[in-house]
Amino acid sequence: MNKIYGLDLRVVKVPANAGETQKIIEIGRLNKARVIGVRVYNEADHQPVAEWLEEDPGHRAVLFHSAAYDLGNRLFFEFPTQTTFGDLSPKIVK
Repeated sequence: MNKIYGLDLRVVKVPANAGETQKIIEIGRLNKARVIGVRVYNEADHQPVAEWLEEDPGHRAVLFHSAAYDLGNRLFFEFPTQTTFGDLSPKIVK
């Protein structure tokens, strides 16, 4: 996305398994992230992502492989303007 859209995104990789999404949120806060990419599988994943999205309307979450899981899918409806998936034609707003 940096190359194609001329963005200056800083990517921080955080190893996390199912139920460990809190790790991603913590590192995101430390880095003042506005966007996170996660897979939401269960309640342990859903709760920290929902709380993070509720904190700030400017927070966004790219939900990878989450729609197949009830709690992942629910985030799309709870936060329709703050969540997305692997969109091939994203709308970039600077």
